[in-house]
Amino acid sequence: MAIRIDRGHYGDVPLEGLCFAEAVHWPGRMDEGNGVLQPYIDERAGERQREALLSILAGKERDLFFEIVAAVCPDVQPPIFAPIEFEFDMERLTARAIVGDGLFHLETAGIPSFNSAEPHRVRVVIRGGFEYTGDGECAETATTTTLRSKGAVAYDHQGTHANLAYVKHRN
Repeated sequence: MAIRIDRGHYGDVPLEGLCFAEAVHWPGRMDEGNGVLQPYIDERAGERQREALLSILAGKERDLFFEIVAAVCPDVQPPIFAPIEFEFDMERLTARAIVGDGLFHLETAGIPSFNSAEPHRVRVVIRGGFEYTGDGECAETATTTTLRSKGAVAYDHQGTHANLAYVKHRN
């Protein structure tokens, strides 16, 4: 997962423009837990911003998404503070996030269509859910062209499922 905060704050701590990423691994199904999580925090974040982002990512701030991730990932590795390159184009279904010197690398593309040069457009709405609720929020389905992580959580995949979304996180 990689996120850029377009607008936001934590109390009086501004978070606008900062990025973070997480590499995760579960030994079985996600809901069975026992996951390992490696957080990556934008090196541009000041001390108070780092504390705020780590508190949010730890599920301590009443944001259901991050509470769930924290519950199924009890093994949280020490955060890595590094530069994060982030690009996102919902219309083209492309995203790119690179942490440091390739510690984490994610790139997406649209799902190729069988009969058109345009990619398939698959929108995800979860009515009554906690994300992609349809109230101005949905995810667009894409595919990874690169999904690589090194270190405590290591993998190298391509052609896996990806969701791209504008999301509002708030408590």
